[in-house]
Amino acid sequence: MSLPLLILFLIISNSCLHFSKEYLNLIKWIENNKGYISKKVEPIEESIYNRIIKSSEKIEKGELLAFIPEKIIISSINFLVNPECRRAYGLFHEQDLECIAFFFTLDRNNPNSFFKPYYDYLPIFDLKSFPSEFPKEEQMLYDEIDLYLHIGIHENKITNAYNDSVEKIFQEKNISNSFKEFKYNFYIAQSRNFSRPNSKFLQDLNSIVPFIDLFNHDNNFNTDWDYDEDKKGFILRAIRDIEKGQELTTSYGEVDNLNLFVIYGFTFENNKYKTPIRVKLDEFKYTFYPGLNEIDNKKDLMRVKKALEERYKDTDFIYKLMYNGLKKKLENIQKIKVDNIKIRNIV
Repeated sequence: MSLPLLILFLIISNSCLHFSKEYLNLIKWIENNKGYISKKVEPIEESIYNRIIKSSEKIEKGELLAFIPEKIIISSINFLVNPECRRAYGLFHEQDLECIAFFFTLDRNNPNSFFKPYYDYLPIFDLKSFPSEFPKEEQMLYDEIDLYLHIGIHENKITNAYNDSVEKIFQEKNISNSFKEFKYNFYIAQSRNFSRPNSKFLQDLNSIVPFIDLFNHDNNFNTDWDYDEDKKGFILRAIRDIEKGQELTTSYGEVDNLNLFVIYGFTFENNKYKTPIRVKLDEFKYTFYPGLNEIDNKKDLMRVKKALEERYKDTDFIYKLMYNGLKKKLENIQKIKVDNIKIRNIV
């Protein structure tokens, strides 16, 4: 090989180093099923847990970056998903995330699955990465910001979704550790879910959208997605001009750090959507937003203080005990600095 050709070969090889086989298979699968991925979009794959989507050249505002057709969107109305969903949960059910988690658990054990190129690009099975699996003593450290309560709510959803019919089907399929797999897949589905707006099928149809679910969340996102009823699929467009090499981000919604942490496993420093702090003391509830509306916060605190005085005016020692308890809770909350926790993206 001549020197110029060798240099060209090295340049091409190096430019493709971050394109894993799994990613190339995913894109090929999408395109083979009449989807579209812009050539101006490429991943930087630092690890299976850290994938960043960047622009390979300048992108103009309004430019189409991706189209994902209904056929490969994983939802309870997908013709491959729906029959299994009915077996587990009947014809009608209030939530469909459990349906997707159930289907994932069945289908990811199928080596010939239609969705295999998508599954191959998902993170490896690791429940310990999720906040729900942190040791209870670690979860309790965050009790002042309702983390323990939020985790309990999500745990109840999973436990209720894992009904007798679901367990029986998993036993028929000889799926070992089925509850752990179901739980993991529920968190995967929840963290990659796109709630389809104004769907004619359901008001909020949960959908897993391959490729678009790779984009990281940012409050100052530069791309946005929507469901196109005419084309029958999700579209992703640039909402402003994007320079070459910039990260492409989208929005997971107006989410505070507590919910970002519980659902996605990361938080934003100085997140503009503030986490409400709720303090319950006896029958009194006190809610405030740290660093926001300090005057209102102080007024609320004085209101609680006055209510405590009225309630325990004849028992001064109980009042002092309650008020000191309130102050202690507030001190603990300030130490946590909920809106400045830095945690890696686990999904």
